[in-house]
Amino acid sequence: MPDWAAQVLGSLVTPHSRGGFVLQVSYFQATGRFFSTERFRAADGAYVQQRYRLGEVEWARYDKATRFHHRRLILQQFGVAPFEQVEAAVRQQVTHFARQQMNPVAVFRSAVDTLRVRRWEVPTYAALAGVVTEAFRMVEQQLTTQLAALLTPAVRQQLDALFTTEEDAPAHSHRPYRLTTLKRSLELMRPMAIRANVQDYAVLQALFAQVHPVVQSLDLSEEVVRYYARYVERAQVFQVRQQADKKYLMVLCFVVYQYYQVGDLLTETLLQAVQTHRNAAQRETQKRVYCQQQDLTGQLRQVLEGVVSHGAALAQLEEVAFSFARTNEEKVTAWLAWLQTPAVADFAQLGHTAQQLRQGGGGSRIGPYYQIVEERSRALQRRLGEILRTVAYEGAADSPLAQALAQYRVRDGQVSPQPPTTFLKAAERAALAQAESPVSLYKALLAGHVADHLKASKLNLAHSLRYCPFDTYLLEAATWEQQRDALLAQTDLVHLRELGPWLSE
Repeated sequence: MPDWAAQVLGSLVTPHSRGGFVLQVSYFQATGRFFSTERFRAADGAYVQQRYRLGEVEWARYDKATRFHHRRLILQQFGVAPFEQVEAAVRQQVTHFARQQMNPVAVFRSAVDTLRVRRWEVPTYAALAGVVTEAFRMVEQQLTTQLAALLTPAVRQQLDALFTTEEDAPAHSHRPYRLTTLKRSLELMRPMAIRANVQDYAVLQALFAQVHPVVQSLDLSEEVVRYYARYVERAQVFQVRQQADKKYLMVLCFVVYQYYQVGDLLTETLLQAVQTHRNAAQRETQKRVYCQQQDLTGQLRQVLEGVVSHGAALAQLEEVAFSFARTNEEKVTAWLAWLQTPAVADFAQLGHTAQQLRQGGGGSRIGPYYQIVEERSRALQRRLGEILRTVAYEGAADSPLAQALAQYRVRDGQVSPQPPTTFLKAAERAALAQAESPVSLYKALLAGHVADHLKASKLNLAHSLRYCPFDTYLLEAATWEQQRDALLAQTDLVHLRELGPWLSE
């Protein structure tokens, strides 16, 4: 117990006052809170009675007035501000938290942490829970009020259309609401599923273009958007429609979140399809190289055996040529007979085999890997062609790949006779110049470079949850300059306002 508390304890007379004071000091040191006598633990009370020789204590006499007096004294001595003095600041802080994340439990815990860090009194659970609940109610009311003022008739009509069917007839299992069709399960690699995802993305893209100005004006955090979007995902359409005051806010957040989510899904499809394509091409390359090596070994053995046998025959002809036992007619007859043997015909066939060995085994002029990439390009295009035409990946203005991709989208996936190749490697450009189908090889190489740049964050998706540019995670410079002091206060970083002393260390 602190010295000041021991002095105060010495001035107290009645057992219930002394015991209550000791328990309140101990509980405050442990939890930062005060408790009524009903919350006192029996074991703690018994220990205090024995430790300070209080005798029999009538805890009921430790009334509210005495508790309030002790509370004020303890707060003053520990340098903690009473909750009623800082309640307005607490409400402001909790409202700020509520705007950032729609999770009451997380907001409650963040509020408790803030109270302790700033040496403010932690109130009762009911009091703080009431503040959190009221903050969420107020934030939601503000959002719906602002949205009602921002929604134009055209945007409202587009959102209302999601609660209807394609044929404007009653919905059933074979004729779902438009909103239901946008909630279908999402898959990665099946071509039919990819096509459905691209179609959903195109619908969401058109809706997003209309609601984006409203979203920017509302300044909705990612957590708020996710909270309402997931409610729409789980709920039935009629349940959303019954939310008269909030249905537009819910559907608006759903459109935004689903647009981001489907864009990320298509990007993941692109990355996975390219990797699968590369792995298959590498396996096929290894297989062909191995088979080619086996063929080369056989051809080389055939040529060597032919040369050896031909050399033996030439040695025999040499003996005939220099033999004095034969006449010239006999020698000519022996040579002509040899020229008509199958061995000479077989040796003549070795010229083609030797020519193949000289050229490196024959096959494609661009090498097996790029030949396989070219052969498999159509299968890759069936998965990624619509993604590259629909999803607007962005890069630096001077990026050769970003310029090539923009031209690809403008031409709706058609490759010009002289497509931009600056982004390709030298070996890829050489392979493209010698390819049997340059268009197929170019599209496969383009998809591969897009995947590599996405992984390296050199290409980004502006409206995304996982692939947006890094700068979007940062505060704008103008916002920082205008709200610097308030932001530092909200995050308890006021001591870092001047970085000079910290950087010098």
